[in-house]
Amino acid sequence: MSTSPLQSRRAFTLLELVVGLALLATLVVGTLLALRLHQRQIASAERKIAAVAALDQLVASWYLAEQIPSNASGTTGPQNEWSWQAVIVQRRQIGPRGFAVVRVSLWPALPANGSGNAPPTQAASASVELLIPAPK
Repeated sequence: MSTSPLQSRRAFTLLELVVGLALLATLVVGTLLALRLHQRQIASAERKIAAVAALDQLVASWYLAEQIPSNASGTTGPQNEWSWQAVIVQRRQIGPRGFAVVRVSLWPALPANGSGNAPPTQAASASVELLIPAPK
């Protein structure tokens, strides 16, 4: 009574185990890298959403007070966690009326170290351009 080669083989060879473990390790590393990237993207999106909400509240408060600054900077937010800067980027004369385009930019506030509200070298977290009557 002879046994066929398929019946006598009951376990994996060492080489098959090593190859299987290498494939599994590659899948685990790829999954962990993708998860880390996804978490960074979520954190970035949440920061941008918070910046847009803070900028919206700031501009709304200016419109309610009917005072939109044309060249100014400051901080905003419940704990002054955002710095903002308003700068005139363009002036236009339309008929007898003069108008200005004011860009308002917002970014996370710098730590309180006496540096003031100078804008950082990074790009703004959120910005908007407003058309207002030219300041006198």
